Amino acid sequence: MIIASKMNMPEAEKHLTFFKEQLLEYEQQHDETFEVMAVSALTKEGIKEMLFRAAEILEKIPDTPLITIDPSTESEHKVFHLEEEPEELFTIRRENEAFVVDSERIETLIKRTQFTSHDAVLRFARILKNMGVDAELRKRGAVHGQTIRIGDFEFEFVDWM
Repeated sequence: MIIASKMNMPEAEKHLTFFKEQLLEYEQQHDETFEVMAVSALTKEGIKEMLFRAAEILEKIPDTPLITIDPSTESEHKVFHLEEEPEELFTIRRENEAFVVDSERIETLIKRTQFTSHDAVLRFARILKNMGVDAELRKRGAVHGQTIRIGDFEFEFVDWM
């Protein structure tokens, strides 16, 4: 099942038609068949149908594992552990009257945030707060209205407390 999302966007139908044409060629070449469902989270169009269809597909999957491994035939077992080194998420320094927050992670977040959307701005602020940026700025003396610079962007510090 292939889910075509964001169908509320301009030209989405045109792109979906093109995709289906390309998919049909692929299906014919590889003797496979895919179901395409168009949805829009914004308008909620197609969401209920997609969920019901996914539930139908999941119901048909057998409860038994598709592959069983006999431990006696395994000659070697490898166990991998991911050990993340604690990384410094951000640093804060003073530059004249402004505070400068240095963080690749936050700069990437800024580039992905649509600041014309109120919800996106609130989400951005919530992430910074959860990362501890607000608390650290306050600890270093930032006050309401003070300039905060992150990458190429400048913001005013808003003290919600």
